[in-house]
Amino acid sequence: SGRLFADNNISAQPEYDLQIIVPAYNVEKYLKQCIDSILCQQTQYSYKVILIDDGSADQTGQIADLYADNPKVQVIHQQNKGFSGARNTGLSFISAEYVSFVDSDDYLPQGAIESLMTAAKNNNADIVEGGYYTLTDKELTACANVKNIQSVPPYGHLRGQPWGKVFRSCLFANTNFPEGYWFEDSINSFLLYPLAKSRYVIPQNVYVYRINPTGISQTHSNKPKSVDTYWITELLMKEHDNRGFSINSEYYDKIMRQILLNAKRIHNMPEDIQKSIFVLHACLLKEHFTDKSIQPTVHRALQKALLNNDFGAHQLYCKTH
Repeated sequence: SGRLFADNNISAQPEYDLQIIVPAYNVEKYLKQCIDSILCQQTQYSYKVILIDDGSADQTGQIADLYADNPKVQVIHQQNKGFSGARNTGLSFISAEYVSFVDSDDYLPQGAIESLMTAAKNNNADIVEGGYYTLTDKELTACANVKNIQSVPPYGHLRGQPWGKVFRSCLFANTNFPEGYWFEDSINSFLLYPLAKSRYVIPQNVYVYRINPTGISQTHSNKPKSVDTYWITELLMKEHDNRGFSINSEYYDKIMRQILLNAKRIHNMPEDIQKSIFVLHACLLKEHFTDKSIQPTVHRALQKALLNNDFGAHQLYCKTH
């Protein structure tokens, strides 16, 4: 639980251009649409779908087995290990040059693989991210996106979620998703984005994200496990430093945005818990940013409140930003 280091078996001679990892847990209502949307992609690139039934209690496993004879699909059934555990199963053997993730209640619009992979190959990119649609009650809304393909720096420009992207497989050679935590997607912005030598965003919408009213992202704010948002931040900051990534003002900005996000995620928790997390955040800043010449360019008032141990100013800032 929480183990980030991995020794994933990345094939030196990949069989496919892209490996698509689909973790599936109790999604009988949506799984067929998800897998069909991947299999009907018109693309020049070869791909393999790794479909992981993560100990589902409904018909998800049986629906997954309907695809077992398809040469493009490998179906794996396992005891429930959670989102991270299912993704890590898919990462444990990678036989493609690039890897992507599709959540099983979401789906791909036509042209998604072609757009992402063409940008990746043409630019020798380590990560390519496209735009996306949100889906609520069958209404599709395109989210604001870039107008042209562009190269981006490691912090502050790519979304935190693993979906809607392709990653060069070797980025996962030594990295797994931490199991047992909520908000495990944070490994992207802490470890994978700075590890990548080149990151691009493209204008095409390549993903349909279903807004699930019962999902963690919609319901976490009053649940005790929402404090994981702090613990995962602490774990990843330690790992970021262990791996020798730069500690500069762009990274400090990333941490200030993360602290604000963490505070918002726990704003419905009892005040003593919020105070404890406030103290822990202040300790993180003092521990990791010892060089006083490195300062953030965003949320300076929040930084000041933390370093001055001013909980009232901190709460006011978090409410108004």
